[in-house]
Amino acid sequence: MPIRTDPAQELDLLCRRLAKDASERGSVVIGTVFGVEPWSAEFHAIIGAVIERTSEIERMMIAAGANDHSLAAARKTFSDIRSAITGPSLSTIWKERGAPTLRAASPQLALLSAFVGANYSYDMPNDAEQNELLELLGTLLGWLRGIQLKDRDFIRGSLIDGLERFEFRLRHIHWFGWDYAAASLREVIAAYLVLEKVTPTLSNPDAEAVLMKIGGFFKRMDGIVSGAKDIHEKADWVLQVSTWAFRGLVGTGGAALAGLLN
Repeated sequence: MPIRTDPAQELDLLCRRLAKDASERGSVVIGTVFGVEPWSAEFHAIIGAVIERTSEIERMMIAAGANDHSLAAARKTFSDIRSAITGPSLSTIWKERGAPTLRAASPQLALLSAFVGANYSYDMPNDAEQNELLELLGTLLGWLRGIQLKDRDFIRGSLIDGLERFEFRLRHIHWFGWDYAAASLREVIAAYLVLEKVTPTLSNPDAEAVLMKIGGFFKRMDGIVSGAKDIHEKADWVLQVSTWAFRGLVGTGGAALAGLLN
């Protein structure tokens, strides 16, 4: 069964994963924990995702009406977390700086979870369910990379890009339901909407197959978590997710997709 969680609790669990005493440099420890090479593009993407999560929680607190005292305490904790995973901490022995800083952040994050979770919470797949989703994602991505959609092939590229980034965050960071992970799914949904709209004019069996396989993926996800509820039902698809999808349409690719949806 999925586990109920929230953005602050996920950040707390991530800090706990990292807060182990180790005699290696911080960059080595972080790379090992997340299964990426130190200083690689993936390494920097993970650091960036953690930093963005601290900013996202602060925005949630402000929107929920947190008082100045609570905000000040949270900002101090977020600053400590950022300092632990950037700058000199990455070249310092981890147990001397990074690990104790992240351990000290945990009690405050637990308090934040109680506040943030009252307004922003979602289901997180358990380990077995995450593994199932990752396997489905791998199969789907492998299939998508092997086909073409003629003059609308950029839609396939958008699907692949969104699914790849969702898979990366789920596999390495274990985050499922907010900010980057959810934004990646928004892009997949938006591309699906475009493909569904243009497929009748394409007469392309591959496009129809893509619609079936993407819909099947979300149908299975619906069976695991409530966050994907009903988006696999074609009759409800546009009503359920089109507004949500448009919020994630940014950049050149998003503008192209939005133009086709108009």
